[in-house]
Amino acid sequence: MKRALLAPSSSGPAFGYAAQFPLPADFLRLVSIDQIAISSPRCRDFRIEGRNIVSAGTVLPIVYVCRADESTWDAKLVELMTARMLWKLAYPVTQSTTLRDELKAEYAQMARMARSIDSQENPSEELSDEFTLLNGRM
Repeated sequence: MKRALLAPSSSGPAFGYAAQFPLPADFLRLVSIDQIAISSPRCRDFRIEGRNIVSAGTVLPIVYVCRADESTWDAKLVELMTARMLWKLAYPVTQSTTLRDELKAEYAQMARMARSIDSQENPSEELSDEFTLLNGRM
C-alpha cells in the first residue's frame, strides 16, 4: 500500500467533473480517498476512467495498492516465495508426489509463521461507526 497526493492534469475531463488526476505508474487498486474508504457512503464522488481519476478539487489524497517491487521485499518474504516456487515446481520437474507433499507442508508451516509475524507488526483495522452491518443491527 502507498499514499499519494495527486495533482490534476492540465486537461480536465470533457464534462461531469471538475478535474482529472493521473494515476501513479505502480497503481493497482484504490483503497481510500482523503482518508475515507471508497466503500463508505461518505466517500466523495469520483470515477476511475482509464489511467485517471475524475473528481473535484485541486489535490486528491489517495491510498492505493501498488505493484510490488521485489527489491524491497523482506528476507522472510523472499524465503516464503522461494518455498512456494519449490513446492509448485516439485512435481513437474521430479514427478515425485512425496517430494511435492513434503515441500507443500514446509511452505504451509512457513506461511503460518509469516501470517503470525505480519499480524503482530500490522494489527487489523478497527471497525468504525460507518460500518454498514453494525448500523443495520442498531
